[in-house]
Amino acid sequence: MTTKTTTTWSIDTVEAAMAAPTYTEVGYLTMGFGQATLPDAADGAPVSVPAEVALEAITQHGGLCWVDESGHLVGWPEDDSGPEPAAEPVPSTLDAWTLQRVQEAMDAPDRVEIGHVTLGAGAATLPDAADGAPVSVSAAVVLEAIQRYQGDCWVAHRPTGGYLLLGEDDPVAPEALPGWRAQRVLGAPLAEEIAWRGLTLWWHPATGSTLWLGVVYSDGRAAGVDARDYHLRVGWVDGVATASAFVDEAPAWACPAIERAREVLGV
Repeated sequence: MTTKTTTTWSIDTVEAAMAAPTYTEVGYLTMGFGQATLPDAADGAPVSVPAEVALEAITQHGGLCWVDESGHLVGWPEDDSGPEPAAEPVPSTLDAWTLQRVQEAMDAPDRVEIGHVTLGAGAATLPDAADGAPVSVSAAVVLEAIQRYQGDCWVAHRPTGGYLLLGEDDPVAPEALPGWRAQRVLGAPLAEEIAWRGLTLWWHPATGSTLWLGVVYSDGRAAGVDARDYHLRVGWVDGVATASAFVDEAPAWACPAIERAREVLGV
């Protein structure tokens, strides 16, 4: 269904028309089903535009305009005011970012960087907290990274699901994992023995996807053995997370937990 309308337009009514399950036409502007389009000035093909550009097309040209290759609105030839600039493709202030603008920046052919966030060419990435490698993230995670950290953050994939964003000055503590995670990784019988021995699976963003079997202490320290590496890789956290293939490199306070974990795993 297509509706032609003479509504008094605002950014809210434009966004509502874009979100509606019907099409609304204002001049050459078409809105509905999650988008707004204007014809390309070169060949007339529909070009997706944000709500801000749609509103400008209505208020400046009554919708009777096109979009040129620079993203500017172009009215009738007799319009001697010249091409009107479209809304900035990248918001000039951090608080102007919305989920829609993030998605548009992700879909754009050119790359945009905001802190450690990279947007464009159909993707968004943040550096991995463990090794700095780019990690593909959703538009919602990007928006959180911009709003909370101005993009200056890293990302870690939580073993229990979802992402954890970390700023440079954020305190990072080892995270004890629930019992069901131990059952899934090591099996129910071993998970029962782990609980009986006072051990737990734990994780730290700085060691990536590694799951450690050991102890998380109340003072924020932790120690254990890589639960999925039977070549005996040990790890501990005492302000800084450290991993080693050599047991004798572990500090003395970490050894009791490491020994108990080794007994349970048989390594």
